Amino acid sequence: MMMKKAIIISVLEQIEKNLEERIDIEKLVVITGYSRRSLQDFFKEKCGVSIGKYIRQRKLSRSATLLKLTSQSVTDIAFRMGFDSVQSYSREFKKTFGVNPNNYRKADFWDLRNLRPPYWLDCDEHYQFEICQLTSKEIFGFQTSHQIATNDLPK
Repeated sequence: MMMKKAIIISVLEQIEKNLEERIDIEKLVVITGYSRRSLQDFFKEKCGVSIGKYIRQRKLSRSATLLKLTSQSVTDIAFRMGFDSVQSYSREFKKTFGVNPNNYRKADFWDLRNLRPPYWLDCDEHYQFEICQLTSKEIFGFQTSHQIATNDLPK
């Protein structure tokens, strides 16, 4: 079991390190030494999605961040993230976020619901979590609220 975890961590690191490149599953197969089928099965077992879907979600999430935080054109972002065309990028983006990239950029708010953060299997080994009660303090800021159905949460 630890070996599988180490393999998946290695795959996740490769994906994150090369997110703005073309990520070939065959290259991941060579790096891990496992068959494509075994690697796909390990990955889906640990991460809940296929390698291809995870890569697509991470690329789209990175591109959404670039849209909000930079002035790079949609075309530049699409090609930077390895999409073959602006049309295929826009189609995938709209399928994931519900709006086209230009409208996402122009929105007054930043909808974070469909962003896929990096998946790290080893985070529990680096952090110790503790539930604690803090003393009350007065905080100033803007009020906002979000509603999400529990069936919309990732499993």
